[in-house]
Amino acid sequence: MQLYPTTIQRDLLRRFIGPFMFSFSVIVALLIMQFLILFTDRLVGKDLPLLTILELIFSNLASLVVLAIPMSMLAASLLVYGRLSELNEFTALRAAGIHPWQLIKPLLWVSLLVFGIMVYFSNRILPEANLQSKRLWTEIRLIRPAFDVQPGVFYDGIDGYTFLANRIDTQTDSLYGITLYRDQGTYGRAVFRAEKGHIQSELGGSFLKLDLIGGHVTRWIPQSTGNRLMEQSAYQRYSIRFDISTIIPSDSSGNSLQSDRSMSIRELRTQIDSVELQLKTQLQYFSKKENFALQRLIEAPLSPAFTLKPSLFTPNVLPEYYSTNLKASNIVFLQSDSIPPIDRISVLRSTIESLKSSQLDYQNLGQNLQWREQQKAEYRVEILKKFAVPFVCIPFFLCGAFIGLLSKRGNLGFAAITSAVVSTLFWISIIQGEKWADRLFISPAVGMWFGNALLMTLAGILMYRVYTEKEFRFRGKLRST
Repeated sequence: MQLYPTTIQRDLLRRFIGPFMFSFSVIVALLIMQFLILFTDRLVGKDLPLLTILELIFSNLASLVVLAIPMSMLAASLLVYGRLSELNEFTALRAAGIHPWQLIKPLLWVSLLVFGIMVYFSNRILPEANLQSKRLWTEIRLIRPAFDVQPGVFYDGIDGYTFLANRIDTQTDSLYGITLYRDQGTYGRAVFRAEKGHIQSELGGSFLKLDLIGGHVTRWIPQSTGNRLMEQSAYQRYSIRFDISTIIPSDSSGNSLQSDRSMSIRELRTQIDSVELQLKTQLQYFSKKENFALQRLIEAPLSPAFTLKPSLFTPNVLPEYYSTNLKASNIVFLQSDSIPPIDRISVLRSTIESLKSSQLDYQNLGQNLQWREQQKAEYRVEILKKFAVPFVCIPFFLCGAFIGLLSKRGNLGFAAITSAVVSTLFWISIIQGEKWADRLFISPAVGMWFGNALLMTLAGILMYRVYTEKEFRFRGKLRST
């Protein structure tokens, strides 16, 4: 058994390092530029410390690395093996009796090593980086309460309120030309207008206080006739407090900021066990509650000759059980002369009310169970993602290597276009699979591993064509200049 790489395999390893580092640097730079383009308008001009902005970029760099490494594996393998085939080196090696697998094997081991490192990175480093990024966003919002408000743009991030500010002074968090719309039910509809306002955080960031200076408020008051009375009053100073505890977590210790993307595999499994325990406890409580109500309803001895014994367990479909057992009791009520009509009517009415109450309980239980199942699906998706995204390094490498050998094109343009197309298809499958799995349309395993399965199938087809020496046939021919 060969333990050390041959001279040709070592040469391939040396050739791979340069394109991989180049591709990785370019992709990371492009992703950082995309991040800056998306958030520059929210960071620049807010009088934030430069160290805070750099720390925010660095904390988001971990998620960019997870995206860049698989794409770099694909681009580098295309460049290396495409160049090997373009210079007819691959043809000469095959003529010398070297099997294509000997050329694929060394870099395949590299892709397996990268897969293991990325699994560790996704499980240990990436959750901490995501948590740190969320902490920084929270600290920025606490330093600058008007962080999310843009001048001349309607802001509806607070439930029940929509407001517009024509100008914002980021250094003092002062707003000018304010129009605030409040819609909190029939009795809470109003429009506030003010020349100036000041916004500040209170109680550790759980509340925002907006002081309006020099303006008027218009309220709509409903009348019994169906019409609405409009009331307008002026004010010199008016204060409004917004509860943003559900939008901006106030606990900076980390617990309240932690989400599924900032948890390790062990923490995610603990959350799944917790949700399953809650499901079991809720089902047991509901079963005892419904059985008790059922016993009280149809075991009551209305007469010595009549007693209806229900089952000791609550069936899956309670309305069918009620209809089956109470149908016989209704006949007894109607045909028995020993039961007064008033008692029969009273029992039937209580039966109907109990059935309605049980139906509502079942509907609420079904919605609650579905919500908890969605929670479990989200946690399972996140666990599988920590393996599915790193694993794509292997099919990316195989597809890139075989496409390069078959196409005989090792130029940067062909590698960039091919990498962009293949990577886009994979990330679309991951994103859509995650959404469908979170909504319980498909299983988490299918949602996360469908893209990898598709790429491995493509790699198998390409490998067959390489081993059988079948080249790609391009309809269009490049003209030499």
